[in-house]
Parts: sequence; C-alpha cells; structure tokens
Amino acid sequence: MAKKTRKGKRRRVASSSKPARSTDASPAAVEARLARHRADTPQSAEAAYEHGVALTQLGKLEEALEAMQSAMRLDVATLAYPLQVGMLCRALGRMDDAARAFQRTVGLAPQLPELLAQGQVPTELEAEIRLALSVVGEKFVAFNEQTLADVGARFPGDSLERLASGLSGLVCGVRPSAHPLQRPGLLGFANLRANAWFEDAEFPWAAPVKDQWQAIWGEYEHVRRSGAEDFRPYLAGGSGQSVAGSSLGALAGSNDWSAYHLYRNGHRHEHECRQCPVTIGAVEQVLPRVRNQMPEVFFSRLVPNGHIVPHYGLMNVRLTVHLGLDIPSDSGLRVGDETRSWEPGGLLIFDDSFEHEAWNRGDRDRVVLIFEAWHPDLTAAEIAGIERVFELRRDWIESCQPT
Repeated sequence: MAKKTRKGKRRRVASSSKPARSTDASPAAVEARLARHRADTPQSAEAAYEHGVALTQLGKLEEALEAMQSAMRLDVATLAYPLQVGMLCRALGRMDDAARAFQRTVGLAPQLPELLAQGQVPTELEAEIRLALSVVGEKFVAFNEQTLADVGARFPGDSLERLASGLSGLVCGVRPSAHPLQRPGLLGFANLRANAWFEDAEFPWAAPVKDQWQAIWGEYEHVRRSGAEDFRPYLAGGSGQSVAGSSLGALAGSNDWSAYHLYRNGHRHEHECRQCPVTIGAVEQVLPRVRNQMPEVFFSRLVPNGHIVPHYGLMNVRLTVHLGLDIPSDSGLRVGDETRSWEPGGLLIFDDSFEHEAWNRGDRDRVVLIFEAWHPDLTAAEIAGIERVFELRRDWIESCQPT
C-alpha cells in the first residue's frame, strides 16, 4: 500500500511527510488502529485512508474500498487515494471501476510519465503508478481504434494513415516534428506542411474577416470602455503554466497580457458574444470545433514593454490567426526563425506548434483579435477523426470525476 502523495507541492512525486504509520500488522495491532480510526470525528480524508490501510491488512477488501472511496471524496487533490481505490478495485475484479480510479490518478498528475522517466517517483510508488498508466493507456488505445473504425465507416476509401499515426502519438507521447523549432505538445500529424507562417491569400475566409476589421475594432473599444474588468489575465494567477519547456509563469495573474474571451477551450461565452456580434459573426464559420479543446477566440492585449516568452503550442493540426487592431510601433511576433509585425486590419496566420514569442516595445497597448482555423492540408476524414477521439476521451474523463 503506497504512502499518500499530494499534487502540486513539488514537481517530483514525494511520499507524505507525516509520521510513518505503524508497521505492526498483527491482527491485534491492526484492530487497535481500526478502533482509533473509527473514533475520529469528524472523519478526515487521512483517517479514512489509514482506516482503509488497516482493513486491507486484515483482508477486508470491500470495507477497505469503502474507506478509500471516502478518503477520495473528502480530498480530491491527493493522488494516493484514487490510486489505492484502483488497486482495491482490481483486487476485487472490478476492472472498469479500477480504470476510472486510475484515470483520476493520472489526471491529478499528468506529468507522471516524465517523472517516472526521470527517476523522480519514490520506489514504493513505481509499480502502482506504472500499472495505472498502463491501464489508462490501454483505454486510450481503444478510443483510437474506435475512432478509426467510426471514421472509416463514414469515409470509405479515404486514407487514414496520417490520422492513425497522429492518434498513436496521443497515447505514446511521440509526436513528429519536421523542424527543429517545431514541437507540438499534444497532437502532431506527420506529412502536414510544416510552415511556420501561412499567407492569407490561401484562405477564402481571410478577405471577409479583414473587410470587417474596423467594426471589430469598434466592438473592442466599446467593450474596453464599458467593462475593463472583463479583461482578465490570459494566464490565471497561480497557474505557473509551462508550455513545452518554456515557462510562462511570470505572466500568471498578470494583466501585462490580458484577454476578453468569446470562446475558450471550446466553450462559447454567450454574454461576450452578444457584446461583439460582428466579431463572432466574422469568424464563426472558420473555427475548428473540438469539445473542451477548441476553438479559442479572444481580444488579446499586451501592455507597453510586455513580452510573451518563447513557447510552443499543443497541435500542428490547427493554425492561429491574429487580426491586427491597435498596433504600436516596435511590436512584433516571431514564429520559428522569422519575425513579422502586425498591421491594423491585416492577418498573421501561423502554426503555433513552432516556437513563438511576442513583444510590445511601443507606447500603448498592442491589441489583436486571436482565433483558430484548421490546417488547410487536413482532409474531412482527418478532421472528423480529431473531433471524434477528443469526444471519446472527454466523455471518459468526465465519467471518472467524483460525484
């Protein structure tokens, strides 16, 4: 039985710092500990966990599972609780319940594969964590297989080789890169054009968006004057977010880079869309749709002397689009090894799986509208496959959340 482990205290997975529990597993000693745990009122997650340990030592696995599930409900942030629920479910032959508990474990610490590879997981946790990762991996492989079957039925005769390779990388973590400055952090397709920049003449939707730039800027100005509090740090305070090896933590909670979202992570913000009908109308038909993933649509504001440090995006299957609105001099955007500048009413279209950074060395805020579009080389079958696999994964993950 593993010692309990908390998420977020340190990067490495460490054992609990509380005094070690008694190693005396004699029936009398275990029963004495059980009596002490039953006397705890109100019951804490830690007491429920120790109760479950004692019951496990007595071979009372059903009761132990109830205690561990109680610990998991009382404290949703401690990795050891769902991990031990999963182990007990497996011992009881409840494989689907075990898989759900292991999914919760992995969800609490997505960096577990990297920590294992770096030797930063305590020895007593390694076997159980490897098992949890293996079970979750098998589940995601099954989702890939279901996706390929579903898409193959919808698009008979279409090649799914590129889709299959990309979905495999979602599970194994190996993603193709055609350029030393390209590093998709989640989903990478091989044999897509690996261009850092794309020209707007390639996209039929580009000219209509540009034609409406002044009306879009007007909606931004209206929002800015009437609701400055609606502009929030792009990175929430305390996130310490890192993207593909580059730390954006200095911008967490900072209004140096702020945003007014119409869509975020695939969720439409109805109030904000009502405030900006021209803006959302101009881009609505362009947007990729992947549940709880994309699109994002937002006004992005970067203060004078602001700097968004070099980082990588998550996918090479979508492009990021910037519509210039208020552009001070000496501001720019580097993608890969080429730097360009925004122009009012102009579009910059790029693959954000390439390393990129932005800066504003001007005397006023730099303002752009940011939205997303599919990579133009994707087929309809591949787009359907991306939508389907993320739908399956999200349904599964949501089913694993505590009730």
